[in-house]
Amino acid sequence: DDVGHWLNKRGFESEVEAFEANGIDGPILLRICEHDLFSIGVHQVGTQIKLGKEIEQLKRIACKPRTRELRIQNYPQTLLGMFTLTWTRTIEVIDIEDTKAEWVVINTQVAVVSAVAFIFAWNMFYSASYSCFCDPTGVDCWCSQGFDMRNQLTGSILYCFSAVAALSFMWSALYAVLYILIVNEMSDKIELGFIVAILATKVSKDVPGNFLVMGAAFLNVPIFTYGIFNDWFGLRNIISLHSVYGQFISGFCYFAVIFVGLMLMWGYYNRIPHFVGVLYKAKVAVYKQDLREMLDDSKAKKRAAR
Repeated sequence: DDVGHWLNKRGFESEVEAFEANGIDGPILLRICEHDLFSIGVHQVGTQIKLGKEIEQLKRIACKPRTRELRIQNYPQTLLGMFTLTWTRTIEVIDIEDTKAEWVVINTQVAVVSAVAFIFAWNMFYSASYSCFCDPTGVDCWCSQGFDMRNQLTGSILYCFSAVAALSFMWSALYAVLYILIVNEMSDKIELGFIVAILATKVSKDVPGNFLVMGAAFLNVPIFTYGIFNDWFGLRNIISLHSVYGQFISGFCYFAVIFVGLMLMWGYYNRIPHFVGVLYKAKVAVYKQDLREMLDDSKAKKRAAR
């Protein structure tokens, strides 16, 4: 009855009998594609295209209950979402197989990025050690601090923060791969639906991404520590040069460090929140557009019927 009422309301009165004869109810209607209409009994090409478009529009509205609750985010909300990754829970798919594909693709990407970042962070962590080499007599020894960080305090900062970053990237990659294995181990759609419902909770879904973001945040500290406190090329050593050439190099290094810092701030606090906000704007705009088009079509058909 609901399907027949919808068809009548959308101007497809002659197709009601074909849908009723095939037992098409609401849930089945939301799974129909344009190429299925011929099998149902809709043989006119023009009607197939128009009705197919109407069904697709209905799917975008009816199958996205959480999308209708979304609101355009302000800057503090998008900035917070950059770290909490709440925007990754806005997707809504109809078919459970599509959900599986989404989980596999996203977590594969997270695992690859985390693995590459882990190699970089681990190399920084492992190479930050203090090493000494002595001659056979043990009298003469040569010692070096990793990355030419001869100050123990700055060397410790580089060591500790790179260690936390490496562990964060490692856990991000492990969790992402674990999620992929768990999803692929499900035998049928029922099992897959249960495991996706469990993993999609607020506590579980964002774990790989949260570790990835945390690792990226911690990795910035050893990078800037190395750029400033490196004993030979670091900014702290260069600013002590008093020659004209040294002052020129010092000024250029100041400019480079400030520019990199500003670019980092611009990326973290402007571009990433901007793209998070664009995601919400796109979803809200498309949903409102579908509603507006459906209402406009209904009004136009009512005027034509009069």
